[in-house]
Amino acid sequence: MSTTGRGWASDVEGQFWEIVDKAGRVLAVFDHQRFHRIMSGARVQFWDENGDGICEHVQSAADVDAIFSIAASDGNRFGWGAKKVLGAYVVKALSNGSDTPEAIRPRLAAVRTGAASGQGLVTVTLLRDNGFVI
Repeated sequence: MSTTGRGWASDVEGQFWEIVDKAGRVLAVFDHQRFHRIMSGARVQFWDENGDGICEHVQSAADVDAIFSIAASDGNRFGWGAKKVLGAYVVKALSNGSDTPEAIRPRLAAVRTGAASGQGLVTVTLLRDNGFVI
């Protein structure tokens, strides 16, 4: 079962670093050689696709939040499950290089416009209609 979440990167002096919660409990681990730009102590968003405890995708939480803020600007808010879908897509796309923040922006603008013309709600359907599919 896949797991997505947030925590802090912790250098444990090896190839695999931990992602911990505020209390220091280990949430997952990741291969720092794959995600070498992540610094110890950085707030991160992660996705463990297969539930084995080793993250396939890790990104700076600040970068993910910047993308969330584009979709949810103009008074829009996220509907049930939409933030999880967008977060998982962004973490995966940025981790494997299949998308860039610059390439995502026009699609996020379309999501923002679509949400504003509806009930101000960013939905899973609206995200999928604009290519944010995990």
